Amino acid sequence: MNVSLPFRRIILGATLMLTVAGVAVGAVGAQQPEEESLVTSGQTSIVTDKDTYAVGEPVTITYTLPSPGRYRITDRQGGRVSTLRSGFSAQAQGRIQGTVTPPAGKECLHLEYTDSKNRTSTAETCFEVTDKVDTGQPKGETPAPGIYTVLSTGSGLMLDSNPQKQVYSLTANGGAFQKWVLEAGPDGYFFLRNLATSYYLDSNPSGDVYTLEKNFGQYQQWKVEPVTGEYASVIEPRFVLRNRATGLPLHDEEPELVGQADIIRTQVPEFPVESITKFHWQLTAVQR
Repeated sequence: MNVSLPFRRIILGATLMLTVAGVAVGAVGAQQPEEESLVTSGQTSIVTDKDTYAVGEPVTITYTLPSPGRYRITDRQGGRVSTLRSGFSAQAQGRIQGTVTPPAGKECLHLEYTDSKNRTSTAETCFEVTDKVDTGQPKGETPAPGIYTVLSTGSGLMLDSNPQKQVYSLTANGGAFQKWVLEAGPDGYFFLRNLATSYYLDSNPSGDVYTLEKNFGQYQQWKVEPVTGEYASVIEPRFVLRNRATGLPLHDEEPELVGQADIIRTQVPEFPVESITKFHWQLTAVQR
């Protein structure tokens, strides 16, 4: 599964719009004496919008907290447990959006909440993931020039921009600022032009990412590299977007403050880029 802001990740195999169906799982744990009691049962919940998903389908997770506090959401799938999101939340409800990825089977999400007095409550929900025939772009094939949305599989957020030439990622909204025109460049590289502003995705040696008027320079040229190995997806191919001038891959960085847009930068990865989902992007062809 793949994820999005305000609140983040699910990689259903390797990376989540709002219609809540699913049944909330209330807080668990027996009632204790008041000074060390758990938060009232039912106040802490986590749900998905469906009970069953085919690989490649969009997923929405909605979670509710009783009050501001620390929380952690973990994803258990195929014998592997990973942290989807953790930190402090000042908001009562959060949402994570992404795309279901292999393997098929049962997947469970566990939410643990701790308030300012160190009282805790938990909730859990599970759903089934089924296989789906690959009808999309062949795995490993570089996308053709055209108009695309560019989704971070690490956050589930869309690459976005504005007339002030800033670049960031936000929840999908279908707007032109989240559509990018992939234009063929020299030597197998591409230019990425924002459909709304007509400015081009650009960078510099410091890792800053922004848009500028087209200048044909190498800082505006990007290599679209298919992700291979364990984190490759047979349904929605993933790509690393590597800047030609710096050689650095584009990545989606979670902000320090809850509610802010995600930061887009280029950076030297700490581990092989194939294994870090915040460096992975899905390009989906769209109309104007």
